[in-house]
Amino acid sequence: MSDQERWQVIWDEVGEWQTKNFPDATIEDTIDGMLEELGELCHATLKGRQGIRGMDDQEKVLAARKDAVGDMMLYLLHYMRLSGEDLDLDFKEHGLKDSTTEVHSHLADNIASYVHFTSMCDYVISNLNGYSIRFLDTTLLDIVEETWAEVKQRDWQKNPESGTSVGELKNYTGDK
Repeated sequence: MSDQERWQVIWDEVGEWQTKNFPDATIEDTIDGMLEELGELCHATLKGRQGIRGMDDQEKVLAARKDAVGDMMLYLLHYMRLSGEDLDLDFKEHGLKDSTTEVHSHLADNIASYVHFTSMCDYVISNLNGYSIRFLDTTLLDIVEETWAEVKQRDWQKNPESGTSVGELKNYTGDK
């Protein structure tokens, strides 16, 4: 499946999931969610450098950073939907090929163009591809797919405390 098709699947599934789980969500909610995830990214990065608060293992730091970046992208997609925008996936029109850093950079630039809280968004978007590169062989799309595979299992209407059923609470470590 091409990168374009993979992004379209995520776009479609995220839209359905968000409508089911958060039918009354607002643009402000998505901004707050982005800021929360940005805080988690900064927390993991800072505590990883300091080697404290359980972040003395670089694999754990990496996993926390990937999760935060993936969640930020899901919030950005939700923001776009609530703003009435569509995902611009016509990469060939922009002279881009699938499976390249250019595609991910173009997508990040396209998403950023819809976000009005520019100073925070500029920081996040300018660092998304950098974080992908620092995640070794992982691309931004891979990170979003991995995060989405976990997030879409949650049902916040049925399980408002954790998003998961009681049997899954043994692995629950926060309100992600």
